[in-house]
Amino acid sequence: MIFRTLMLRPLWKPFLMWISFFILFFLCLSHSLEARLYTYVDENGVLHITDFWQGGSPEAPSFFSRPSSPPPHLRELIHRESKAKGLDPKLVESLIRVESGFDPQAVSSKGAVGLMQLMPETARIYGVDNPWDVVQNVKAGTAYLRDLLYHFGGDLEKALAAYNAGPGAVKRHGGVPPYPETQRYVRRILSLYPAKKVKVTTVDDRGNRSPYRPIRRVRLPDGTVLYTNLPGS
Repeated sequence: MIFRTLMLRPLWKPFLMWISFFILFFLCLSHSLEARLYTYVDENGVLHITDFWQGGSPEAPSFFSRPSSPPPHLRELIHRESKAKGLDPKLVESLIRVESGFDPQAVSSKGAVGLMQLMPETARIYGVDNPWDVVQNVKAGTAYLRDLLYHFGGDLEKALAAYNAGPGAVKRHGGVPPYPETQRYVRRILSLYPAKKVKVTTVDDRGNRSPYRPIRRVRLPDGTVLYTNLPGS
């Protein structure tokens, strides 16, 4: 009897492992009907499975699959605001897909919120009262991306890195900072939207396109402060 027990015991191990796997699988499947599950690897290399989106992380796909495109009502908003800022809607969709997975309720561990993962300071600068409001979030996010593209001369790689890590970090390192998260972030968006240079334009009420010029502050010789978007020294 002892001999049989010793012989049979190893056979139960793979059986129990398979039973445990199927139980876990069906639990995850049933849970996914109510909420999307995501995976991410923390700084210690530990794999996490959660229904809380770790916004802005390019290594956080849905446990099963993430939507590759926004729902119709969000797509209309994204296209409208992208066109208003002279941006390609496909670029903005790619950024949002990586940033939040098209989840308006996404929150990052650093405090960025919403579809375009606005940080509190960025939201304040762009006049956002409620960053959870999808219209305000996309308006500010597209404006910020447009300004970064203009600032970096249309260099999409640098603009995306700045959106993730801040323009200061890009300037200090002369390009994409050596941060693994930022490098993965940039690679993933460029895999969805392969481009190097992006021309930034604006569209007036008649649909005419012209090069985008940001508003700048100029102090005249008599001390008058002038705000203008016209070129000049």
